Amino acid sequence: MNNRSVVGWRLGAILLFALVALILVPFLLRLPSLDLSLLSDPDKAYRPALLRSITVALLAAMLIVGIAFASALGMVRLTAHSRLGKWLSVLILPITLGNISIAFLCKVLLGNTELFSATANGTVVGKLAFLIVLHGWQYGILFTYLFWLHFQSIPATVLDYSRATGFSRYQRIKDIYLPRSRDLLIMLTSIVFLFTVYEESKMQYLFKPSPGTDSELVTNWLSRSYQSMLVAGPEKAEQLAFGAGATTFLAVLLVLAVFFLLVYACLKLVTRSRSYPKATTDMNVVPTAGTIIGRGIAWAMLAAVVLPIVLALARLPFVAGAGIMHLLPSLGMTLIATVVAGSVAIAMGMAARIGWKDRLSSFSPRSLPFFLGLVALLLVPPLLVLLSGHAWMGYLGYEWTSVIWPIWVAGHMLLTKPLLGSFVLFSHFRVSSSELDYLRLHGVSKWQLARTSFLQRFKAEYLLLFILAFSLIWNEGVVNNLFSDFIPSFAANLKMLITGRAADLRHAAAFLWMSLFLSFTSVLLWRTIVERGHRASLTS
Repeated sequence: MNNRSVVGWRLGAILLFALVALILVPFLLRLPSLDLSLLSDPDKAYRPALLRSITVALLAAMLIVGIAFASALGMVRLTAHSRLGKWLSVLILPITLGNISIAFLCKVLLGNTELFSATANGTVVGKLAFLIVLHGWQYGILFTYLFWLHFQSIPATVLDYSRATGFSRYQRIKDIYLPRSRDLLIMLTSIVFLFTVYEESKMQYLFKPSPGTDSELVTNWLSRSYQSMLVAGPEKAEQLAFGAGATTFLAVLLVLAVFFLLVYACLKLVTRSRSYPKATTDMNVVPTAGTIIGRGIAWAMLAAVVLPIVLALARLPFVAGAGIMHLLPSLGMTLIATVVAGSVAIAMGMAARIGWKDRLSSFSPRSLPFFLGLVALLLVPPLLVLLSGHAWMGYLGYEWTSVIWPIWVAGHMLLTKPLLGSFVLFSHFRVSSSELDYLRLHGVSKWQLARTSFLQRFKAEYLLLFILAFSLIWNEGVVNNLFSDFIPSFAANLKMLITGRAADLRHAAAFLWMSLFLSFTSVLLWRTIVERGHRASLTS
């Protein structure tokens, strides 16, 4: 591929990424306004909230990713093409549910139990531990599935050699599984850290955190302080939010960078070491026992996903369509945002794969910066994403009422970009560099190259991408709540139906059924993709 063509593809990928990040320009311009005095003022409760958020995020990242990795190792003898392996596609279901739907499920399932009452009325440690458990369900189960799928790609010759040469279980983990998963470990650890440090919805809907109970996280503090300062005027409120938000951004960035380096250094130290514990007994697991253990873990994971949903829905009436008809404008806007966010992710993924065909041929240290660039979009506190969109409305003029619609779409494109972009980049690893070189030698056009190597091959994956995007946007609770007066949203309506004196669980059940329908559709599509991939590998 000639240099001019490569530069064109790279420039296209960079411009598309810049298009997504454009909405953050108002925040970036206000970065110099950071308010470091908040860190030394105990009366404003900012520092405790920030430290509390960072602490629980670090614990969640280490526990969730560590347990997910260990669980995937336990299932390593379970193959992807087995009947149970195909059913493991159900494990993507929790991530497709939004925070509000998960909070509603918890209230229905545990709201009247002594455990939940004790947690809600107890210490902050209990609340944060409950939050980590919820994040383990929402993200950890998916991470287990991702690690397990990643292990399936390890060549059989490598594993056969390790068994023939008498590798212990510890040696296989240290010398095979851990080195090949190091970059995935780092990326997933970063993602769960950022999702936890900026958690707001589940804590707010389940426990109503406050400074008096020492249960506020930094996003709860930002939202509360912004709403309180609005009494003094919008400008004062935005000044506070941007100053505190910039301080939060830099603090979280610093902690994440140090945490990233520590994790990377520890993994590198462990994988480089050639010291092994002296075992008096064989550390290898008998194949039959390993299969039984793997099946037990798999069934436990499936039960952990399905049983809570079934039990919660059994307590609610089946109501279809109640209160949903007035959400048709939101449905239309969600479809538009889905098409825009999905199309941008696909286009950027294609341009990046062709423009950096050697770097993006697999998940490795060379491709990790691309994924971390996507993850970096999550570093900005959600409230600041919201206020950046509000600032753009001011730049473009409030008299143009229609400006609300493109800002709404752009906000969701930004919030979904890390997950959608990562999904596309992972999928495009299946396009080999030799294939791209072959098409180049035959002088195919850019459109033919995109259609032949990507659009025709990944139809099912792109369909799943759009369904995931729709589910994420439909359940999102930041931009949807801000614009709820203009665009009635699923998240804003469900919030009103499950909180306060006007709570109506019957109507809320209809919203939940719709959310679950989208989630199960995503699962079925993903299972179809996995089965198709297995059939393709057999025929090849």
